[in-house]
Amino acid sequence: MLRFMRNQRFVKALMWIVILSFVGWLGFELGYGGGGRSQATPEVGEIAGEPVYWTEFRREIGTLREYYRRQGNTQIDDFDLDEQVWQQTVQRIILRNAVERAQISVTAEELAEELVNNPPSGFERVPEFQRADGQGFDREKYRQFLASMTQERWFQITGMTYSEYESRVLFDLKVQKLQQRIDDNGWITVAGLRQAFAEENETIRARVIAAPISLVPDSLIKVSDDEIRSYYQTHLNEFKQPTRARFSYVVIPRRPSPRDVARAAEEIRAVHRQLQEGADFAETAQRLSEDEGSARDGGDLGTFGRGRMVPAFDSVAFSLPVGTYSQPFHTQFGWHIVKVERRVEDTAWQQQWGRLKAQKKPLPPEAGTPKDSVQARHILIKDTEPSFETADSLQAIAEKIAAAGPRFAITAAGYGLTVETTPWFTEDVNSPVPAVQDPLRRLVRWSFSGTVGSVASPAYTRDHIVVARLADRSPEGPQPLREVRDAIALKVRVEKRVDIATQWLTPIAKKIAAGQPMEQAVQGTEFTVVEIGPIRRGDFVPEVSAGASDGFTGAAFALTTTGQTTGALRIPERGSYIVRLIEKSLDWSTFDQQRDQLRQRLARQRRQSTFRDWETYARKSADVKDYRDRFYNFD
Repeated sequence: MLRFMRNQRFVKALMWIVILSFVGWLGFELGYGGGGRSQATPEVGEIAGEPVYWTEFRREIGTLREYYRRQGNTQIDDFDLDEQVWQQTVQRIILRNAVERAQISVTAEELAEELVNNPPSGFERVPEFQRADGQGFDREKYRQFLASMTQERWFQITGMTYSEYESRVLFDLKVQKLQQRIDDNGWITVAGLRQAFAEENETIRARVIAAPISLVPDSLIKVSDDEIRSYYQTHLNEFKQPTRARFSYVVIPRRPSPRDVARAAEEIRAVHRQLQEGADFAETAQRLSEDEGSARDGGDLGTFGRGRMVPAFDSVAFSLPVGTYSQPFHTQFGWHIVKVERRVEDTAWQQQWGRLKAQKKPLPPEAGTPKDSVQARHILIKDTEPSFETADSLQAIAEKIAAAGPRFAITAAGYGLTVETTPWFTEDVNSPVPAVQDPLRRLVRWSFSGTVGSVASPAYTRDHIVVARLADRSPEGPQPLREVRDAIALKVRVEKRVDIATQWLTPIAKKIAAGQPMEQAVQGTEFTVVEIGPIRRGDFVPEVSAGASDGFTGAAFALTTTGQTTGALRIPERGSYIVRLIEKSLDWSTFDQQRDQLRQRLARQRRQSTFRDWETYARKSADVKDYRDRFYNFD
């Protein structure tokens, strides 16, 4: 499924558009058709007036599931697939509408050039398209194939028809042209370049009197309940939260049992005995290998060089004579038997090694390892996944816990499982369970539509089963004061420290303004004068415990003439400072060298910002209507 999208030119051209957490650009893989209404199925949603139909939507989910299956992930949850396809569909329709509004076209010559020069992924692994010397993909063989190919062979390699691939390439080229139009509007003038160069490279040296909040003792700070309530009431927007939920859960690891591991070792030994008794390696791999990517091709791994496989596999494959197969050996993927069909030697390396060996000299480090390659087959028996028997047992446990209702925690404890509770989370998270990295979108959606106290049906990922009981849901609005009281108290204490620091420096600033030297103005106080710099606008200045993020360097760079001095600057969360400019300088000697690179970076930033703004506006104006929950039973 994602094979075409691995085309690096495509990814480079479009990666700055991607804002959502998609799986690559699967959205383009999941259909390009327009919005003609079908009378056959109900709608799961509507995007910019275009209906999204249930039958088509489920077909796309099936296509995405097949892609994951080919990648070895057979346990991804339907609701996670559903969410991915929905987000991709929204993104695809928005982009397609933009391309149509811009009236972008692609010529037959442009399409043909792209089709001929950029084959979809999948071809590079097929033996018939490898170079004779074993050094990778042969583009000329691919072009010859295009001239005489059959639709059946194309589908076998890519998993799509040629016409489907052609329509996708056409759409991708239109999107690239849309990007080019934005590129044309991304020109940065020389004046803009000079301003950006100055902001990044201008430096100052200054003298500073610093009163960081760390100097203010705790004994001077008192925070009352009234002050906390007052801060809360006057800063409600600061504590505004969308609707949130949390659930209690147990995580059941989907691991093989000791019996599964032992069974896998016995199975690979049995396979090896069959080979010793004369069984054909390719036919045996087709029947018994658990490597879904190569089993249908008789275990064929194609041609690969040293270092392409994991070390244990690499070591065995490059030590076997041609035409022989190995003893069973183990890697992190399970048990293997490998057979070497062909070897392409690195003759230059071998000759060099032979000469040095004859001279009794060691091989120099720069010689590296030989660049020879092998064509091999293998049989894999996995011991990394639970057997059907173990998986059924784990599923039965999960279903019993889910059916326990109010006795959820007691039932889980009976199986030795610990019940934990998620932190509060919002609808946009993928997995609120820290121990599970895979998405749990079904449980997230259930959390915002299910009944508090209900238990969801088990959610399955590649490595875990999660059973959850909806603990609570909080409506949109400010967080309750009890939840933020400690945070408010800390904020108020910090700001009181800043106020006291500013009060300390204010009389000193007045003396300096009246003409006293800085050293004389601090006499009789605990403050000193420190020199800083050269510093840039974006720097943090450890000598005064302040920097760009809090506004200190911005205030310092606002000074324009030597000797100019600020008053007692109040820097939130940091303290108070008096700054006198010693020198402001800018070296223009490298501007011409950096100009092109700076222009490219600024133009890219401008395009990214423009597209983010456009995408946000387009989504808001697209009138996205989501009816998917009508089709699912969450509990």
